[in-house]
Amino acid sequence: ETGNRALVAVSNEAEAQTLANDLSSMGSRALVYPLRDFTFRDVQGQSHEYEHKRLSVLSKMLRGEFSVVIACIDAASQYTIPPEFLKKATLNFRSGGNLSMEAAVQALIRIGYERCEQVEGAGQLSVRGGILDVFPPQAEHPYRVEFWDDEVDSIATFDVGSQRRLEQVEALRCLPRMEALPHLAPGGTKGLAKAVRGLLSTRKK
Repeated sequence: ETGNRALVAVSNEAEAQTLANDLSSMGSRALVYPLRDFTFRDVQGQSHEYEHKRLSVLSKMLRGEFSVVIACIDAASQYTIPPEFLKKATLNFRSGGNLSMEAAVQALIRIGYERCEQVEGAGQLSVRGGILDVFPPQAEHPYRVEFWDDEVDSIATFDVGSQRRLEQVEALRCLPRMEALPHLAPGGTKGLAKAVRGLLSTRKK
């Protein structure tokens, strides 16, 4: 009734989802901010699903697209990308806008996207001639961006299986693929490496 937004802390994720469902059924834009699992070894095909959901919620919070955000204590207490860095790491495309294919690909790789032969999942990109396929973490479908010289000619969603176009759009927002982006650390990747070496020098184990 007041129009104010709220953050609700709950004891676990099951409670968060139940409350979100209840609030949504009453017309509120309720978002669940999930807990991120940590994997401390190199695992092929490691899932970033919960990380993508967290980034999507954080982006909606920045743009005011919510009534209530619900998080368990564990999720709320985890470090994440600062708001000013999230803004900086979000890449925007607009039909008719000035942007070269090379600059777009390099920008996407810097925010964690993986280059592959064909886009099949979130956080991937592929290039064929003047066509860039990219699957933003927050999107339901991947996008096909066509370039003409250094200009975005057209943007459309497409189906992963059939590769057929679905819907023409005027703009596309690509959130980063991951919360931890080394080049955004103070001093960039070199500054991060120096900080890590400094920490290691104080540890015996």
